[in-house]
Amino acid sequence: MGRAAKDALFDAFASVAQALGSGRRAQIVDLLAQGERSVEEIATEIDQSVANTSHHLQLLLRAGLVRSRREGTRIYYRLASDRIGDLWAAVREVAERHVAEVHILADDYLGERDGVESIAADQLQARLANGTEPDTSRGRCRRRSTRSTPWPRSCGNGARSSRTAAVPTASTPTTPSGCCSSEG
Repeated sequence: MGRAAKDALFDAFASVAQALGSGRRAQIVDLLAQGERSVEEIATEIDQSVANTSHHLQLLLRAGLVRSRREGTRIYYRLASDRIGDLWAAVREVAERHVAEVHILADDYLGERDGVESIAADQLQARLANGTEPDTSRGRCRRRSTRSTPWPRSCGNGARSSRTAAVPTASTPTTPSGCCSSEG
């Protein structure tokens, strides 16, 4: 009886890791770390069909990583708890430290980040509240000019964790090349 119970327990632990074992599901967790999204919004963000995205979300739901709610005809998903965001940050940190090509892949995706100031989400929010904005030419913040400047869609997107992420991602609002590029 003891061996079967132990195996079942470790299989349950492994189901969480399996749920994160897909790049698309990892992207979904990364996106949901910013806040609740509808299936359609998630599908658009990760460039997948709604059907494929729904399949990935169901696997994350069964693993207990996300929660859902229905509003009319739409279904919205969010992380099951802040601990899931912490888990995702830990996975990214381990990957940065132990998977050599992560740095190369991050550079390919985000561009050169040397000299970019890395700040926590709460620091970014404070700077935004004080009227400063990212200065993409120097990787620093500067006072907002009097003229109206459109903000990129991803800037200050309300990341839940107050810690700076180890590997920059599309949802990391702290790097000018990843956040404040001309794509927003």
